[in-house]
Amino acid sequence: FPNPVEEQINMRFEKLSEINRIEITDASGKLIYTNTSVSSSYLSIPCSSWSSGLYNVTVHTANGIRNLRLLHR
Repeated sequence: FPNPVEEQINMRFEKLSEINRIEITDASGKLIYTNTSVSSSYLSIPCSSWSSGLYNVTVHTANGIRNLRLLHR
């Protein structure tokens, strides 16, 4: 995905079968987005209505958890 983002977050997965859940929280920890049924190797998440700031993206996979930081302008 582009980082920083403005309009939408684009994510691409190589091993879709390993993705269990995606969560995005704002800097205060409030859950902004969750997806528990990722059904495509490409995911586009609209975020133009979100406030500017840092967001945490947590990807839960069969092999563990990956955390990423995202800046929204």
